[in-house]
Amino acid sequence: MQFKIEKMACGGCVKTVTATVTAMDPAASVEADTAARTVKIETTASGPAIERALADAGYPAQPF
Repeated sequence: MQFKIEKMACGGCVKTVTATVTAMDPAASVEADTAARTVKIETTASGPAIERALADAGYPAQPF
């Protein structure tokens, strides 16, 4: 699944987003592009659950 995360602008942001996803699914794969402010996530967690967790962490995500 892929998300646009407008607030993800630096390495620290990527670290928080990655930690949020891997807290839900330790085997998840997260590929972030800060220039495009997008993230590609491979996980067994549901898209809505990931969206909620990212929003709770301060990084609202829009699926695309």
